[in-house]
Amino acid sequence: FFSTSGRAGLSVGLQALRALNPDRDEVLLPAFTSFSVPSAVVHAGLKISLYDLHPDTLAPDLSSLERALNSRTLCVVACHLFGYPLDLQPLREMCRQFGAYLFDDAAQAMGARMSGKLAGTMGDVGLFSLSRGKNMTAVDGGIVLTDRDDVAESLTALMPDPVGFNIKHVVK
Repeated sequence: FFSTSGRAGLSVGLQALRALNPDRDEVLLPAFTSFSVPSAVVHAGLKISLYDLHPDTLAPDLSSLERALNSRTLCVVACHLFGYPLDLQPLREMCRQFGAYLFDDAAQAMGARMSGKLAGTMGDVGLFSLSRGKNMTAVDGGIVLTDRDDVAESLTALMPDPVGFNIKHVVK
């Protein structure tokens, strides 16, 4: 899915997840992130909750995240800040325990790898930004990707199809 910006892509991705889980309306965000992230959550009509980061690494504080997760949590957004990739496996497992999605925000980390996996590909949904100042730019734009059929179908349902463009997700 291509969008006009990373922020728009995040908002549409969140709307797609909400369509799959209408009873959940809370998005957990790192307490330190770009202003675009909470802006996208508000634009999607969802509520913001925060979790702490380790001050030395900017990786999610798992105990803070676990305390914040609840039955209203739609998803956890993990941001690879300043191009530093995160190990998202512990977050993915925690999200699964609580029935929440993991949104892998690689807007600042296109091409970064952790344990051989590319940032933006370790969650249920991934996000890249092509805006000014990013390591790969088209001046503006965003990319949302998923390897889940249900999420891909939900994203597709939110997109107008004026020229017969059909969204498909690619093999892992």
